[in-house]
Amino acid sequence: GGGASFSVYALAVDSVRDELYVGGWFDRVGSTYVNGIAKWDGLNWHVLNGGVNAGGSVKTILIYNNEVYVGGNFDSIGGIAANNVARWDHNRWHPVGQGFNDNVNCLVLHNGEIFAGGSFNYSGTDTVLFVAKWNGSKWMCRGKGLTGDAITLFSNTSDLLAGGLFGSKIWLDTIWNTLGSQLGGKIYSYYNYGTELFTSGNFQTSTWPYKRFIAKWANNDWQTYTYPLTSGTLDPGIRSMTEYNGSLIITGHFNTPKNIGIYSPLTLDSLSAGISGPGLCLTTFRGDLIVGGLFSFAGNQVAGTSNLARWTLNTNISTLTPYQIFKIQYGNNSFYRNIPFECISGNCQIEIYNLLGQKVNALVNNSRNQIFIPKTSGGIHLIRVNNKHHTFILKIFLSENL
Repeated sequence: GGGASFSVYALAVDSVRDELYVGGWFDRVGSTYVNGIAKWDGLNWHVLNGGVNAGGSVKTILIYNNEVYVGGNFDSIGGIAANNVARWDHNRWHPVGQGFNDNVNCLVLHNGEIFAGGSFNYSGTDTVLFVAKWNGSKWMCRGKGLTGDAITLFSNTSDLLAGGLFGSKIWLDTIWNTLGSQLGGKIYSYYNYGTELFTSGNFQTSTWPYKRFIAKWANNDWQTYTYPLTSGTLDPGIRSMTEYNGSLIITGHFNTPKNIGIYSPLTLDSLSAGISGPGLCLTTFRGDLIVGGLFSFAGNQVAGTSNLARWTLNTNISTLTPYQIFKIQYGNNSFYRNIPFECISGNCQIEIYNLLGQKVNALVNNSRNQIFIPKTSGGIHLIRVNNKHHTFILKIFLSENL
């Protein structure tokens, strides 16, 4: 597509029309001049009736009922007056009620209703503190609202979650309630990976050079994971998450790996050479992984990837997913399993972890290229293999019965 001229904040896919929408603070995508919002049909970029006013930006995009809703920082779009939120019917733009007096950072569909979150306090003359619901004709406050800017809203089955500087909140019919232990810092996003709920941000409950910026909901609380960061990273954190090819992909501002990677409880694995600056949003489109943000290039200085890039999965699947699943039966005795890596006798350290990040066993293997699996609790475990050449992360599934 040729990249974008400046920051990309939002990505959304219209699965019915098979189109990708891109929002941000830019005036060009590829060779097409636009203002803050554009559509990609797989071959060409399209202008949507001129986009937002000069200096305006689109921060969130929601596809609903065959229409496109956008929120951000603007007072007009397509020449139509609209206060920070608007609706595209594939022909022209429309305001959505009286809009809001300040930025809209997020839009989400929850139980068939549209919710907006942001920095606003009013919709017209109605008080709506940082979060509001659209009833078809006006924006309405939910409970007493939130206590600060909503950075993200997320629909988790029957639950509506909000995140921001105030931490993590859940809507309970009439009030917003704190969800789990407060992580400190900013909550940027939520994501359901399989049956597990994750949140990400820049959490303060850690000490340099280790930062906690991803957590999983388990045992009725947030369980954080700690990773080392290269010094010099300003405002580090994970901004967005999505699933691609069976793996949880994360992006944000961190140096190890380079601003985009593959999540595991043990480490953040690299995705090629990464991106040169912060990643702000992720999605998948036509089998490709799409990342937007504020970066000069992706990979090894690939041309045309400034602020907007895609990862195309080629035949080398392990480049993206360095995990392999082995179903290993065990009973009263321990078993071992051959795995594809070079193990030099006496130089191969193997560590086995459960998904809580707890070390189950550590051993030194021999030259038979075999991992010795002790009898442990069943389920998924991670094996980290270090030899003199490389470090491998392997995923195994232990089962009493295959």
